[in-house]
Amino acid sequence: GVDKVNWPSVLHSQVARLNVGIFHPFIHFPKPLFIAANGPAVGGGTTMQLLCDAVLAAPGATFHTPFKKLGITKEGCSTLTFAQKMGSEGARRMLDEGEKLSAAEAARLGFVDVLVEEGSDLVAAACEFAEGWVSEG
Repeated sequence: GVDKVNWPSVLHSQVARLNVGIFHPFIHFPKPLFIAANGPAVGGGTTMQLLCDAVLAAPGATFHTPFKKLGITKEGCSTLTFAQKMGSEGARRMLDEGEKLSAAEAARLGFVDVLVEEGSDLVAAACEFAEGWVSEG
């Protein structure tokens, strides 16, 4: 990763190319993308989720963006996508304060679109959601 320990050896242009290579495919993917989160998502694993069409989560999932703690800049369009999806307060809590959210709190704030019930099959729920998405056109 691009943390404060190895930052001096990494040029800004290298980081920019790396980010484009990681996040561009999500932004320009020609079909609907859904994320089914079943555990901890941290940093890029969290920011890339809001580049998808919908986020589904099991109750045990967590979402964390520790950019401030690591002393690094926010990534992956997160300053835009978090505010669009969660509003300024939710975006501030996650991006500026680095608050780790439970799946339930992330759903309440609008980060998670579908919170799957405890004991339910997350993959089956994601497939059912995708089928509904397609049938709605």
